[in-house]
Amino acid sequence: MSSNQSTSPTASEDTGSNVGQAIGGVFQAMSGAGEAVRGNINAFLDKGGEALVGKKNVEPRSSDYTAAGGHENIAQKGMKDLKDGLEKVTGPSQ
Repeated sequence: MSSNQSTSPTASEDTGSNVGQAIGGVFQAMSGAGEAVRGNINAFLDKGGEALVGKKNVEPRSSDYTAAGGHENIAQKGMKDLKDGLEKVTGPSQ
């Protein structure tokens, strides 16, 4: 038996890895976009509800708000995930 086996990836392995990374990037981008929309909508609704009843500086009571640091932080993290996912698909921006 010969030990001429190469440990470097073949062209098909590289292609498979690239396709897998691109697919993962698409899902990450979609998830990030959803989180950005969710965070912005929830922030808008919270502020609108507080304004409607005349309350100011009221702490929101939703568990995802306090766990993530606020709806705005959720939206910002979503935008970061969207950008990171798109970079996986298209490559880093210059």
